[in-house]
Amino acid sequence: MRHSFIGFILLAASSCSLRATNLTTFQLPGGSADLASEAVSAKAVFDIDAFGKLTVTLTNLTTNEVSDGQAITGVTFNVSSLTGAITLNSQTGDRIDINGGTVTDLGTGPLTHWAVSTTLPTVKLTTIGGGTPVNPILGPESADGKYDSGNGSLGSVKNPWVVQTATFVFNSIPGFNAGNPAATVISNVAIGFGTLGTNYIATGAGVTSATPEPGTLWLAGFCTVAFLARRKLVRA
Repeated sequence: MRHSFIGFILLAASSCSLRATNLTTFQLPGGSADLASEAVSAKAVFDIDAFGKLTVTLTNLTTNEVSDGQAITGVTFNVSSLTGAITLNSQTGDRIDINGGTVTDLGTGPLTHWAVSTTLPTVKLTTIGGGTPVNPILGPESADGKYDSGNGSLGSVKNPWVVQTATFVFNSIPGFNAGNPAATVISNVAIGFGTLGTNYIATGAGVTSATPEPGTLWLAGFCTVAFLARRKLVRA
C-alpha cells in the first residue's frame, strides 16, 4: 500500500502543469466616432483557453449615449490558425427593455439575435441581419438607471438591449493546436456601431496577458503539496 501511495505522489508531481489562457484586449483609439460624429468608446477582450475555446467579451464604454449609432452591433477579427468555420456556443448579456422613458431590467440572460460568419481568416460577429438589429450593446446607464441623453432611436423596436457588456463563447477554434497555442493569434480587430453595418472602427494593437484558468488555483495547491511530498520521499 505504501509503495502505491509513493507511486501516486511521484506521478502527480511529475504531471503537474498549470494552464493559462491567452487573454488579449483591443481598445478603440481616443477620438473615435460614429457616422453622426458622436463619440464612441469600446473594447473587445479575446480569451483562448488551453483547448482552443474562444470567449469574446464586448464592452461599450461610451457615456451619455445619444443614439443607436453609438451602440455596438458587431465585431470582426482575424484568427491566424483558422482552418474552417467557427461556431457559437453561447451568448449572454445584462438585458433591458426601453419603452419611452421607462427602462426595465431583464437581468442577465441569453441573447437571441447575434450570429457569426467566417471568411478565412476573418470572423464576423454581428446582430445586423434578419430584420431590425436586436440586442445592440449600449454604454453605461445614467445615474438614475436610464439613458437620459438618448433620443428616440433608443427605443422598443430593438428590445432587449444589452447594458455595456456581452459575452460570446465559441466552440473550439478549427485549426487550433494545443501543442503550439502561440500559433493562434487574434488580429485586425474592428468594432461595429449603429444599425447600417458599415461603421466598423479599427482598434489599436492588442495587449496580451496570461491568466490562470478557473480551477488552476486549487491545482497549484495540490501540486505544491505533491512536490513537497516527493522531496521528502526522495530524501528518505
